[in-house]
Amino acid sequence: MLKVLSEEGGMGPALACPHCGFAHTDPWEVLEQNRLDEMHCGECRKPFAFALMECDHCGAEKGFTWAHRPADATLDLLNCESCGRLYRQADESPNQDPDPEGL
Repeated sequence: MLKVLSEEGGMGPALACPHCGFAHTDPWEVLEQNRLDEMHCGECRKPFAFALMECDHCGAEKGFTWAHRPADATLDLLNCESCGRLYRQADESPNQDPDPEGL
């Protein structure tokens, strides 16, 4: 089950524990963005998977959580609620020249 929370109190995106609903925040922004990771809930102590996603197009951030680690391809299907674009573009590559014709 996927749970999503928006920003809470200006502390960045909140991560809701999918087991108990406890909201975790990252006020010091130490959690890595755009990557699937895992943590234990500070309230119920159960493990859960999460991803803090930042849109490359509009800069909006959103936290996603799952009770169990989803397939890595799941991140490719997440889209930004602000602009509607996918957080990860299938045709983008970190080493790809965005303008191969030099135009």
